Amino acid sequence: MLRIGEAAKQYGISNRTLRYWEDVGVLNSTRAENSYRYYDSENLARINQIVLLRKLKIPIADIERIFIADSYHVTIEILTDYLAHIRHNTAVYGSLATIVENLLGAIKSSQSMEELFLHLETQNEGVDSKHELAPQIQLSERIVVMEQFKSTEKLKNVRIVELPPMTVASYCVESETPEADCASVFDKFVLERNLHKRSGYRSFGFNNPDPSEGNPVYGYELWVTIPEAFDLPEPFVKKQFGGGRYASISAQMNEIGERWEALYEWSTQSERYEGDFSLQWLEEQVMDHETFMSEQVPDSEKQLDLLFPIKLRKQTGVSHMKEHICQSCASPFSHVKPGTNADGTNNQDYCEGCFQNGAFLYPDSTIEKEIEDALPYVVPSEYPDEDTARKALQAFYPTLKRWAT
Repeated sequence: MLRIGEAAKQYGISNRTLRYWEDVGVLNSTRAENSYRYYDSENLARINQIVLLRKLKIPIADIERIFIADSYHVTIEILTDYLAHIRHNTAVYGSLATIVENLLGAIKSSQSMEELFLHLETQNEGVDSKHELAPQIQLSERIVVMEQFKSTEKLKNVRIVELPPMTVASYCVESETPEADCASVFDKFVLERNLHKRSGYRSFGFNNPDPSEGNPVYGYELWVTIPEAFDLPEPFVKKQFGGGRYASISAQMNEIGERWEALYEWSTQSERYEGDFSLQWLEEQVMDHETFMSEQVPDSEKQLDLLFPIKLRKQTGVSHMKEHICQSCASPFSHVKPGTNADGTNNQDYCEGCFQNGAFLYPDSTIEKEIEDALPYVVPSEYPDEDTARKALQAFYPTLKRWAT
């Protein structure tokens, strides 16, 4: 028996995802006298099966159908359709088609659902170590999976929206189940004050802080718009949201992880826009508040707008932004002093920490070292994690004067 938090840690998934699988009837937990929920060996095996299927990038909705139907014929239909989809995108999926084809053959020959998961477990090591396009996925529905998988399918219906400045009431919880813990207090506050019935009502949520490997505790923060002069009780905090430009798509609660991934990939492939990591990623409630918060309404019927902050992609070698940052370390001149030339005048390209008296202070420095030194200054203020920041900086630093190739 494992507590829900322990199971989440062991299998690399979020508590919220486990609760989703319970809500749809795929998992069942037992609540003990200490009020904690536990999974028995049968349900732990089921969690492992979900993880194995997700490694093959089978959509969550199809995994749900496999377990709910518990039918050999339904599973064959799902895997056959998925294999056809993979073959249609052979250049992207590579050897994943072979893995799914072998899996389909195994279950057809045995006509047994048990054989499906036995075969998956025997291939588990191969999936992790050999198939680069099917890495182990951290299954939090609130985490964007920053992997190197690039979809050839264009994400459709991306809306470009400008969010206006707003005054919001904020409430944040850090726990093993922060979404639920935050929502219970937040919902009561909204309903008691009829905020959801006010003109201009909007509500947003986001991870704060993000989940981290090996730690079942993370945070979730919720916002609701309020009048500027609103008398706000503790523990709520009044904040000013400055607004900004966002790319937006709709998503049901049960597909948030996949939709976030698709939206992030869209931003990397867009010719006009790129991610603006100085702004917060947001999830906006777009249904009426009472329906959205109701435990009687399944996640598959709850809709959000995912809001990914963007800015115009720089098309030239020297951008407006670069005119205001050090061309060696990328520090903004609003925070650092300019370096000096040999004649004592200010240097317009480099800061005093990089360039003095007409020469670099660290002539042997490399672009790799500069990027590593920059990470603490941009994580998490501009990028959600070091891997994401490193990839972005590796693309950006070669455009700086000192490192231009």
